[in-house]
Amino acid sequence: MNRFLYILCTLLIGCSGKRSEKPVQQTEKSSIDTSTYALRLKIDPDRYRNSGYAFVFYEAQQLIPSIDFKGNNKLLFFDFPELKTGNNHLVCIDTASKKLCVNKTYFTDLAAVDVTRIGEQHTLGGIKPALLEKMTYREVLSFLIKAEIIQTYQHLYADVYLVKEEQYGDNYEAKFNAVHHYCTNECIDEPYKFTVVINKKTGVIAMRP
Repeated sequence: MNRFLYILCTLLIGCSGKRSEKPVQQTEKSSIDTSTYALRLKIDPDRYRNSGYAFVFYEAQQLIPSIDFKGNNKLLFFDFPELKTGNNHLVCIDTASKKLCVNKTYFTDLAAVDVTRIGEQHTLGGIKPALLEKMTYREVLSFLIKAEIIQTYQHLYADVYLVKEEQYGDNYEAKFNAVHHYCTNECIDEPYKFTVVINKKTGVIAMRP
């Protein structure tokens, strides 16, 4: 079952986002290092169950437009703290176009990325100076992962660990180790890694395996 159908099933008929009690086969535990980390996130579809933050709207939506949130009565907002900065919303769903959108005060247009399958460098888009007046770089990345603009799983869920941060020249760089939990004919815990680099002058966010 692909991720789109799984999430649609979860939202419409309440399928469980957890793996079965008796999987057909369990692989060995991931060998990536998760003993030391600065931030740990568990990303799964149950977090926003029945909230209206429906990933089915943008599962196939590569471009996430940056729009003006002010004075638009066709926007659906969410009160989850991780999708806001203070009282300011970072994302919404445009109920007219059925698209996920980001706040143009803080972001340029964004191009969603599935990091479980990233094979080369990908430019996600950019952040604006106004966002860095409210959030740290680490908080920005946490938002992008939790909002699933940086997509860390296809089926079931992922454990994501921020293992290293550094700043050099005009760049902020964050390295992540992750484990993708999914089931096909067997249940698998698949480790992978990815790196995010934010240019501190331009705000451009780039990703690579």
